[in-house]
Amino acid sequence: MELKCITIDDEDYCLTQLEELILMTPGVIHLKSFNNAYHALTYLHDQKHVDIVFLDIEMPQINGIEAAKLLRSYCDFLIYS
Repeated sequence: MELKCITIDDEDYCLTQLEELILMTPGVIHLKSFNNAYHALTYLHDQKHVDIVFLDIEMPQINGIEAAKLLRSYCDFLIYS
């Protein structure tokens, strides 16, 4: 079984590191990265569901804690990174 995930972080180097780690993890497929939660929500609204969301806590506009409240219906697992 393959788990589908997305990553959300406002810092590009963090997204790159997460993407590299996910690539080395068997059974996990990285679909897309986002630099803010609003873009991720738009994507998830169209996709309907992913298994895992990796989410930064400290971001401008909407922080990870507030974003989690909006994202939780679109994923099975939410992991703060």
